[in-house]
Amino acid sequence: LTVTVDAGVRLADLQAALAAHGQTLPIDPPGDARGTVGGALAVDAYGPLRHAYGTLRDWVIGMRVAGMDGAITKSGGRVVKNVTGYDMHKLHIGALGTLGLITQATFKLAPLPHTSATVTAAFDDAKDACALVMGVHGAGLALHAAEVLSPPAAQGITGHTRWCALLRVAGSRAAVDRSMRDLRAMVSNSGGALTVHEESDGIWSRWYDAFAPRALSLRCSALPSQIAQTLDELTHRLADAAPMLSATVSAGLIRANLNADGAGTRALVDAAERNGGSMVIDAAPVDLKREIDVFGPLRADFAIMRRLKEQFDPGRTLSPGRFVGRL
Repeated sequence: LTVTVDAGVRLADLQAALAAHGQTLPIDPPGDARGTVGGALAVDAYGPLRHAYGTLRDWVIGMRVAGMDGAITKSGGRVVKNVTGYDMHKLHIGALGTLGLITQATFKLAPLPHTSATVTAAFDDAKDACALVMGVHGAGLALHAAEVLSPPAAQGITGHTRWCALLRVAGSRAAVDRSMRDLRAMVSNSGGALTVHEESDGIWSRWYDAFAPRALSLRCSALPSQIAQTLDELTHRLADAAPMLSATVSAGLIRANLNADGAGTRALVDAAERNGGSMVIDAAPVDLKREIDVFGPLRADFAIMRRLKEQFDPGRTLSPGRFVGRL
């Protein structure tokens, strides 16, 4: 249940090799199938599985990195139990290559689920959909992924024209059967659900296609308790743009694919700040990137990040200007 892999290996190829041994790295970023392990680490990529498995920071146990002078450094190890303080590799996750170039990584792995099943439930408002997801999340079911979709996103992915909760359970056959039975009961008793359907797992392929980086793709964080309010605010302010929104409620994350004119960027920044979070642009036209910092307003910890850049790359050789605050 561990693997060491070079950074240039495609994530899809790694998953195929692990599946042959009944294992998986539970990271599922939407996007191009050519994406590499090193690229996923550099941008801290993840998808709906974040609900159950967290992010790459939770799965990396060792890394090899080339510094600005070409020197190779190693951190962590090849065993799951490492000494706290030796996980310097976490600095490079999401750093976009500004502190070093990732050349190799070691991950812990998860068993590949034997089977899975998916349910969709349509609601009149975001609040009821988010309440269902959090209720299921706290019920101890084998819930691996749960997204709340705005009506435009739901229509393209599920065919529903209202707010939609998209939920997948996975594991052993007994765990899935029990979870599906309890899940149906919870949806039926939720009060706000208008329609409930069991779906094929192929519906998730449509989710990954819909939320692959586009002309303008953003991630907005907020407190989990404020996700429904944030979704309502965004749909109101972006009503003319028919925003494609998908929320991983338990992680306090909202993805948004918008028109390339950038009109919705300010709305996401405002909504995130008011609800205890932040905003990051995953993809945008070059002109828009020149106008605004794709990481949103600077936070209180920026001074620490600047000092790290000065220590790791004093000559600003590695991806200069690419990270927060143009570091």
